[in-house]
Amino acid sequence: SCLSGTENETAFDIVTIDRKRHLIYLTRYGARSYVYNSKTGKHDKIAARTRVVDYLTGSYVVCEE
Repeated sequence: SCLSGTENETAFDIVTIDRKRHLIYLTRYGARSYVYNSKTGKHDKIAARTRVVDYLTGSYVVCEE
């Protein structure tokens, strides 16, 4: 069986590149898909997490889905 917090956790990443706008979309589904919740001070697990990176400047934002 797959147990959370072990080497048996499952995740996959999808990488999408928008060359016209110079953006890379990194979307993770599964293990380690979490974001910091400033209201509770904890990390909340979510179904997917997408990080959008501007590869010209190196800046990025994390989006919840």
